[in-house]
Amino acid sequence: MKRILIFVVFFLIGLAVALSFTYFPYTKLPIAAPLHITTQFSLAKAPSESLQGKIATMSGAISWLSRVAVHPVQISSPRQVQQGEALYTGKNSDAGIAIQNNAYFYLFSQTQLSLIQLLPVNVVLQQNKGTVMYSGSGKYAISVVSLHLVTIIGKGEMTIAVNNSKNTVTVTVTKGSAQEGYDDLQNISHMVTVDAGQTFSYDDITRTGTVTGKAIFLPSFFAH
Repeated sequence: MKRILIFVVFFLIGLAVALSFTYFPYTKLPIAAPLHITTQFSLAKAPSESLQGKIATMSGAISWLSRVAVHPVQISSPRQVQQGEALYTGKNSDAGIAIQNNAYFYLFSQTQLSLIQLLPVNVVLQQNKGTVMYSGSGKYAISVVSLHLVTIIGKGEMTIAVNNSKNTVTVTVTKGSAQEGYDDLQNISHMVTVDAGQTFSYDDITRTGTVTGKAIFLPSFFAH
């Protein structure tokens, strides 16, 4: 009798579940549409607030790397340049880049210069090898990264030479002044001012720098 009672109880429970699906059918929840994220960022085009530049002069074998390219291509005529691009000069070649009449970069032969950031608040360049002469009007700061050395240029002119075989950077200031910043091997930060007439020699292996020469004061190229 006990077994029959248990069977009846479970039978009634199963019947109740079956009737609930019959009279209260399962309602499918609506599936959310996929979320489409929109952005104004463009890989091919630099931010609208960034400064525009152009190759003002060029001679010999000049290669240009766009924002979306992996390998540089050789160009035969001057063109516009923007943030995120790079320029390479071959043997016996040179090029000049003008940034809206406020800065000018002259690349000597066998030089590589990357335009990391061209925002008015701070222009950031990376000089991986070769020699570049920089002229700044002082309207905005120009930071040049060479190995582990950062050169900050305001109003003035100077030449930065990177020697990859010796792992050295030489900064020669002809007008105005430059700020040299680096961390030594003990991760202690150093900031050195280099005036016109002086040269800053940086060794990337020992992470040391020295200033030589006597400071002189001459008007900048952009002075009026």
